[in-house]
Amino acid sequence: MKSRRDRSSWPLVRRRTRNTLLSLLRAIPSSIVIAFATLACFAFHANFAAVSLIFLIIVVLQSLTGDLGSAVIISVIAFLCLNYFFVPPIFSLAVSDASDTLALISFLITGLVVTRLITRTREAADLAAVQRAEATRLYELARQLLASDPGASVEEGLLRPFRLGLNLTAVCLFDAATAQLHIDGDSLHDLGDQTRTAFLSRCNSQDLNAGVAVHRAITVDE
Repeated sequence: MKSRRDRSSWPLVRRRTRNTLLSLLRAIPSSIVIAFATLACFAFHANFAAVSLIFLIIVVLQSLTGDLGSAVIISVIAFLCLNYFFVPPIFSLAVSDASDTLALISFLITGLVVTRLITRTREAADLAAVQRAEATRLYELARQLLASDPGASVEEGLLRPFRLGLNLTAVCLFDAATAQLHIDGDSLHDLGDQTRTAFLSRCNSQDLNAGVAVHRAITVDE
């Protein structure tokens, strides 16, 4: 049982690892910008307020163009550069003045809060766009079903509009009255057998890795 759970957790581990690597890659351009900004500000002896404002702008831009992970990485890098190069004692992460400590903490909190707010706004906008697209797709599907020929076969009149309208690889329907399988599209995962098994066992299933959803009598292959 333990080994089975370990195997089932591998997709989640791989997904998290991939997301972490993507965040690191997305943070590289802004990290380079922070490096150049740090060199320029240090050469011109810019004060803490000016440098923190420049760094905060970079963090905001990263939040607008990247993801939450990359924005957090840039916030931490900016915080460390600000502390190391512009807060006494210079070239040290130690802070000699309590007011500088408060300023650094305020900068970090501000960057993280702004990053989170912008990311949530982007996620809400993306979700709204997806929902509008899904609503449009469902409306078009309903229109096609209402306009379909009543004398058409199950595949042409019912399953094909579902497959095309929802952009699926295959759709399968098990007719309990005649014990017949109706399938439209090309499935690579034995969709017909899974459909029959789901009806007989009265059990729904979903395989995220294969992209197959089984719901009693009707199943789809994504």
